[in-house]
Order: sequence, then C-alpha cells, then structure tokens
Amino acid sequence: MFSGIPSVYESHLLECRGLSFVNTVHRGPWCSRLYTPPIVAEFLREVSLELNAGEIAGICGVSGSGKSTLLNVIAAKACGSIGGTVLLNKQLLTASRFRKMCSFVDVRLLSLLNEWELLGYGHECVGDLSESSRRRLLLAIATAKDPVLIIADDPIRHLEPLSAYQLMLCLQSFVKRHRRMAVISLRVPRSDIAQLLDRLTLLYYGESVYSGQTSKLPLYLHQLGFICPIAENPASYLISLVTVDRENATRFTETQEQAIKLVEAFRNYFPIIGNTRSNLTEPIGLSTSAALCNGSRPGLISQLKILMG
Repeated sequence: MFSGIPSVYESHLLECRGLSFVNTVHRGPWCSRLYTPPIVAEFLREVSLELNAGEIAGICGVSGSGKSTLLNVIAAKACGSIGGTVLLNKQLLTASRFRKMCSFVDVRLLSLLNEWELLGYGHECVGDLSESSRRRLLLAIATAKDPVLIIADDPIRHLEPLSAYQLMLCLQSFVKRHRRMAVISLRVPRSDIAQLLDRLTLLYYGESVYSGQTSKLPLYLHQLGFICPIAENPASYLISLVTVDRENATRFTETQEQAIKLVEAFRNYFPIIGNTRSNLTEPIGLSTSAALCNGSRPGLISQLKILMG
C-alpha cells in the first residue's frame, strides 16, 4: 500500500538488455504433430530498452510484431527459450520479484469476466461501468499494492479517442506523482497519446526499429534521411516506413527491404539503448521513398525468414 507521498528523489530503473525469445510453433491439428515437426521461430531478437522512475514506455508496432511477447518476457511470464537480461534496480527481475514488486494488467480479463457473467459480482455498479471506466478500474486495482513497475497489454485498444486519452492521462499522473514506471503496448499511438509516452520501442516482427526517448525520434529519423512532416506523428510515421506493401511483388520487395534496412540501421548505429549520444552527422543513405500509411504485414513464412535470418 501507499506510504505517504514518495520522495521526489526516489529512483527506480528498468533495464532490458538484448532480449530474445524462441519458441516452437505447431502447424495443423493436434494429430498432425505425430508426423509434422514443429517450426522453431524467433519471436524477439536483441530487443533492449531502459526506463526510469516517473516514465512511461510505449511498445508499438503492427499486429504480430512481438509487443505482447516482449511484455510477457519482461514480466517473466513467457514460456520458451529466453535470452538477454531484465534488471529492476540493478537486480535480476525474476518471476517472484515481479509478483512482489510489479503488476501486470491484461484488459482481456474484462471480456472473460463478462463471458462468465461475473461483472455484476462484488459491487452491483461494476457491470454498469463504461468500458473505459472498467479499464481504469483494473489499473487502479493494479496500483493498490504500490508497484514499482506496471505492465499493461494494449490498455487503450478499441477505446474512443477521448476515453483513451483520459486513461493514459490517469496513468501518467500516477506514474509521475508516485515516481513509478509503466510499460504499455499499443499498435500506433496517436499524437496526443505519443506525447504522454516518455520512451518508445518500435518493433518490426520481433526486432527494434527504434528504442529510446520519444523526443529524440524526429532527430533520429532525420539522421537516417527521412524528414518527418511537421504535422505528422513521428511514431506513426516510422511505423508507416516499415509497413510492407503487398499490392504487387515489386512493392512488396521494396518496402520489405526498406524495413529490414531500418532494423539494421538501428542495430548498427545505436547498439546501446538509453544513452543520449548521437553519433550520426550525415544521413546513412537509406531510401527516402514515401511512407506507407496502409498495408498488410508479410506472410508467416516471410516473417520467419526475416526473424531467423
């Protein structure tokens, strides 16, 4: 429980270094497993991020990019082969430490409660709350034990813009007032939501396209040779740059190659996440083709080829 007003000097640090996650994927019905070997897939590759007290980090990317997987790895909930380290205040964040010091919020719990007709129990008014209010209630319950770290899987999904902003504003207020940390996943943050995120990690099918301070993303794009329009949200702009166009084979190849180059650029020029250095003085020569704001993701085989290199 809360113990008064936290000191403004209270310090916490989350460090995720080189996180990788490999698991097996079975194809077809269960009986086919007798004669069809499973696919060994790499869902995360060398993902790093850093978070300080009073900050919110957003894990962004299209569906299937590895956002939920990354949250589960940080929370020690993932089952599979995990590489890298997760440190909380310079100590390994094990499953037991996470349960003691952190909270994991999964808004999908609301749909399960509704399916089992449990929303009306405990307090008759809970079932009458709006979807946004129910999600804020889940976050409030999660913060009751005063966790150092809150992890929330897509808390604003399907919410109308005003409700989404209200929820994120409440989360930001809690995190900054109590000097706590929060990591949330979301697909493409709108401009108003992006302004509430201190740090961003953008994923392209398990690999980082960017991971660092939100305020430094426009400069990073400029250093790569991409000029984000003034009225454009830098996060959504970068996501559009790694969106694969499946309209025809030529565009598919071009846009996929551009996305892979952006992954390689971040890996090569910013191997250490969380620092403030900026060692790029000239654009590195990536394609400056127009960003794609629409398009579907590559097929499963293409994704596996990208991730397994």
